[in-house]
Amino acid sequence: MTVPSSQHSLQLQYEQKMAYFEERLQAYRQVIGGWPTRLVSAEQEREIRFLWEKDYAHAASLLQEHAGDIAVQLVLADLLRMGHNIGIADAAKNADALLDTIFQADEVNLKAMLCRASMYVCLQAELMPEAERLFTRLLEITYPYVDPEVYQGLGFACLHQNRNEEAIDYFGKYLKLVPANDKIRELLGKLQAGERGQSTHHADARLLSTKQNTQVFERMKPWWKLW
Repeated sequence: MTVPSSQHSLQLQYEQKMAYFEERLQAYRQVIGGWPTRLVSAEQEREIRFLWEKDYAHAASLLQEHAGDIAVQLVLADLLRMGHNIGIADAAKNADALLDTIFQADEVNLKAMLCRASMYVCLQAELMPEAERLFTRLLEITYPYVDPEVYQGLGFACLHQNRNEEAIDYFGKYLKLVPANDKIRELLGKLQAGERGQSTHHADARLLSTKQNTQVFERMKPWWKLW
């Protein structure tokens, strides 16, 4: 059956927009995909935030056009997850709600699991066990073709639970796949040398919301300091 030209055009537009978002998400991940971010100046943060706000508005509009589309929901969830790292109020809470919607439709959605695990490992201490559980589940499902971020996430989840030896093991596995990550290599070297540190969580004033039901984890970010 021949597809009407108008329908074909709409499908092509959708595919082009999704390809654009995949490129944008990959670019954001390089800078604000984890915590601490790799931002090097206040000017860069302002630029990233400006671009993020534009992309988020476009993604939200696309979801209105394709309500219930899991692929678009994942784009929004990942944008929100990273938005938390640059101080977007309610970003983590809204990402979590969107991920709940995705899991209701597909309880073993690997991208959604990675998104939630990657977000939880950047939030409050009480969420570290759940982040670890999700990363471990991803490891079980995808092994031996494991996304390197799973090993890195498990490393930080263990680190923030004061399980340094396990963290060392996971960071080592991560570096075998991503040997160019100098920050993780430096961290691993210090841990292997026996340096100990302290995991602390700090409130970010930019994340404060006027909404009464804002969850505590929305305002908290972990920080690991070695000495």
